[in-house]
Amino acid sequence: ARVAQYELRSLPPDRLAEIRFLRRQVSALLESDIEAGVATGAFLPPETHETVRAILSLCIDIARWYSPRGPRSPTELGEIYADLVVRMITPPPTPGLVTGPSPTPPVVDNLAPG
Repeated sequence: ARVAQYELRSLPPDRLAEIRFLRRQVSALLESDIEAGVATGAFLPPETHETVRAILSLCIDIARWYSPRGPRSPTELGEIYADLVVRMITPPPTPGLVTGPSPTPPVVDNLAPG
């Protein structure tokens, strides 16, 4: 991953072309999926292209700092990053919207005229 991201100029031309091709494919797939989500109202990124760039940066830059001796496992980091991406592309919850079971209304027993 480090070579593919930070040392592209050091690759032989055929390997550089292969890496660039794969990167374009991944970007196009992600952009297509996000645009489809926007079309259905499931996703709300303000700028699809920049959202794709941010997501890919999360995925690529981890190679710069990750260490297997670090405090988080790859699975934990994957879950954290997936949550970040979901938060980045989905609409925020509607204020005041109750999710889950409806609350039981309070019992009012002082309605007798009087």
